[in-house]
Amino acid sequence: MMDLAARAPGPADESPLEKVTWLMRSLEVLDRHADVEALLREYLPAFIKTYGQDHGEVLKLQEILIEALMAQNKHAEAEKESRSVIAAETRVLGPEAKETLKARSALAGLLLKMEREAEAEGELRQILPLYARVYGPESDTTLRQRMLLATVLSNQDKNAEACKELSEVLDISLRVLGAEDMHTQTQISLLLLLLQSEDRGEEVTAQLRQHLPGFIKTYGQDHRRVLDLQQAIIATLVTLEKYAEAEKESRSLIAAETRALGPEAPETLKSRRTLAALLTQQHKEAEAENECRQVLALSERSLGAEHPETLSTCYHLAACLAVQKKTKEALKYAQRAYAGRLKVLGRDHEDTRDANELLDRLTKPETKA
Repeated sequence: MMDLAARAPGPADESPLEKVTWLMRSLEVLDRHADVEALLREYLPAFIKTYGQDHGEVLKLQEILIEALMAQNKHAEAEKESRSVIAAETRVLGPEAKETLKARSALAGLLLKMEREAEAEGELRQILPLYARVYGPESDTTLRQRMLLATVLSNQDKNAEACKELSEVLDISLRVLGAEDMHTQTQISLLLLLLQSEDRGEEVTAQLRQHLPGFIKTYGQDHRRVLDLQQAIIATLVTLEKYAEAEKESRSLIAAETRALGPEAPETLKSRRTLAALLTQQHKEAEAENECRQVLALSERSLGAEHPETLSTCYHLAACLAVQKKTKEALKYAQRAYAGRLKVLGRDHEDTRDANELLDRLTKPETKA
């Protein structure tokens, strides 16, 4: 034990145990997790015998061992050590000590990693009242634990409970931190994902539109997070079949993506294909055709003639022309889409089958009544 302490650098007035703790931390920083584990497994029993199981530095070394085990995905061993540390900290410091609460929260996170969500939920529900009492119900520390609980609930498909938990957290964050705080905006994003999974489209749209200005003010109109939020608004409106509103949002998104990413960026071209589809849904076939032709030219230049996105544009242009009874030209683009998808994606791919079905419809003689 003294040999290990002698090898550890650090101030001369530090105790051997403090020097070893410093050495272990240094090895952890260097990602030498296996070395940390080997050394601690060799020397920890002697430290415990000399200083006692509940000594503060011994507990720190056990926490370092847990981190080393986690880094090596040795979750079962990490859980065993974690429960030992929690028991010792509860004895020495008390169940409401910040160190004890931190260790129990880490255990909940570990159980989540091990896909033992029900146990993680139980642990979090036990410690949340303690967090609220120690840190305050509206503290950032307590809110992070509630966010973790929402994640655990979501992983168990308890989406209604997760939405309720996140909504309450978001209400506090909006009041305490403000809409422009990045933690608040992370909560907004998670809540929206949960609401979408619950098919609560109207509520999602209202939430998105309510919080979009805060995102724009924090990140700027052309930031990726803002663009993602706009895409979510469009997707939700499409689900609700509100195509005119979706078209308006889509044009705004395309303008922002063109500024931020460029007119030939894959994201910009994808948004323009979405716009063409929205125009078709509103029977604006001439506008949709024009949009598809422009996107196809840009896509051929930036992505290549056989890129799946280029072939997708060919397919949509063919469908748009077919609706307008421009069968000869529609057939040309449908053949190109099918041949390209057959070569690039294979016969059994869904997109290839879709192109083949369109081609069949265009080549099949119309039956007259």
